[in-house]
Amino acid sequence: MKKMVQTDDLIFEYAKRDEEGNVIGSYRAIDQVNLEVEEGQFIAVLGHNGSGKSTLAKHLNAILVPTEGTVWVDGTNTSDPNELWNVRQSAGMVFQNPDNQIIGTVVEEDVGFGPENLGVPTDEITLEVKKADGEKKTITYEPTVTTRYMMGFNYDDCDRGMEFTYVQQDMPLAAAGVVAGDLLVSINGAPITCVADFTAYQTEHPFDGSAVTLEYEHSQKTKEITVTPVENTYANVQFSYQLREKQSPIGVLKYSVLEIKYWVRTVIDSVGMLITGQYSVNDLSGPVGVVDAIGTAYDDVKSQGVLVTVMTMLNMVILLSSNLGVMNLLPLPALDGGRLVFLIIEAIRRKPIRRDLEGMVHFAGLVLLMALMVYVMIHDVQRIL
Repeated sequence: MKKMVQTDDLIFEYAKRDEEGNVIGSYRAIDQVNLEVEEGQFIAVLGHNGSGKSTLAKHLNAILVPTEGTVWVDGTNTSDPNELWNVRQSAGMVFQNPDNQIIGTVVEEDVGFGPENLGVPTDEITLEVKKADGEKKTITYEPTVTTRYMMGFNYDDCDRGMEFTYVQQDMPLAAAGVVAGDLLVSINGAPITCVADFTAYQTEHPFDGSAVTLEYEHSQKTKEITVTPVENTYANVQFSYQLREKQSPIGVLKYSVLEIKYWVRTVIDSVGMLITGQYSVNDLSGPVGVVDAIGTAYDDVKSQGVLVTVMTMLNMVILLSSNLGVMNLLPLPALDGGRLVFLIIEAIRRKPIRRDLEGMVHFAGLVLLMALMVYVMIHDVQRIL
């Protein structure tokens, strides 16, 4: 099997700094890790907070490089600066905190960030398209071009204010001396105490290439800098895509079983949360709520084409079928699960239960279920109206 990831005696040490930012020592986060991951394998790395899981993951796409040892990704040495682009095309990473992977201030900018890095031209795009009926066509169009100004940082709220969680090298903020962990105090004189303040300021005063004055806190000392955001131009290619892999009939059957298993497990977990009080009766939906949910799902996807719409509706059918199946097997009177309880009791006692007694129990359960259904239906109507 092909080795996709290999580490040889991997060691990584973080630098310790004093209040002035000077390096005064180091501490080891990874100590001689040897790892091999072959093509097709799924690997889980478990450990307590601070054990080095994220540090190890950041070595796999060269966000960090080893202090000692070697990391190979798809045969490429991550420590080779000339191979950085190839490494990051081979290995992707989804961060634990979404703010650490959101680049722009709006969704459109984030969507355009990928094509920008891939060098998608901003003047004209030519595509060869194979239509659903098999016809091939060549189309040329001009993408929407957007200019944005960046200083190179990600951020998040913390107990002390708005923290710079990541500062990109070779960008204005890093060049001015700001490091991850510093706090933003103000921007152009406007106080910033949390992310909401920064977002509000950005909405009213988006970066436009003009110099920006920032006050930030580093090691409990407030500093002031003036930086100029750099211009980035990117093209919005105006389409999304999904890779499809042809499956054998056995593969389709296997996937179907996994899909049904997922939805059944979801329903069981939901019932468990209802029993434990994490959900209330007001969170239930009856026929009215189900129809409303289906209508909402249809409205959300109908513009994406017939195939997406049909697949979404089929997913709703799977979910409803799973709900009916699991709910019907609950050990409640008037349901099949309640009937199974009586059969089990009869098997243990080795004699039948009086049919009139069982009928009374099922009738009482049916009355209660009907009352619950009426309550849920009324609540659904009130919620929709």
